[in-house]
Amino acid sequence: TLREHTVQEFERIDLAFQDAGHSAETIEEILRVGEVGWELLISGGVELRVHHEDEQQMLVFAADVGTPVTTNLLPLYTALLQFNQLHTETGGAMMTVDTEGGIELVFRMNTALVEPHVLQYAVENLAHKVLLWRTALHGEPTDADESDHTLIDARMMV
Repeated sequence: TLREHTVQEFERIDLAFQDAGHSAETIEEILRVGEVGWELLISGGVELRVHHEDEQQMLVFAADVGTPVTTNLLPLYTALLQFNQLHTETGGAMMTVDTEGGIELVFRMNTALVEPHVLQYAVENLAHKVLLWRTALHGEPTDADESDHTLIDARMMV
């Protein structure tokens, strides 16, 4: 039945996450969230939420990057849009802004691609991107512009 297939697919993905967690030093913890997803704690303080969308055969990864501390949001939003435009170079990773102004990194993966080494690479790559964006958002002002440290080169985040 469809329900049995869904459970089998979820269990297959869960095993792949567990295997990836055992072989990756950067994955500190993997928590299963019911039958809909996982929460992963990655070294560096990155928390990835992964939701299983069975009907679309997708895993949706999401991580909070943070809320901008600047009032000049134009350079930041420009960089976010430029990053999204580079989706073919980022493997499809996209930046979003929630209703409260928080920034999130989102990535979708077809469940047919799920294997432990693929998950490990995706998780480590996403965590790296989150840390780059967090540094860009909350890092120290640069010499180029002491008053605004949101000058971000989206290509550096790929």
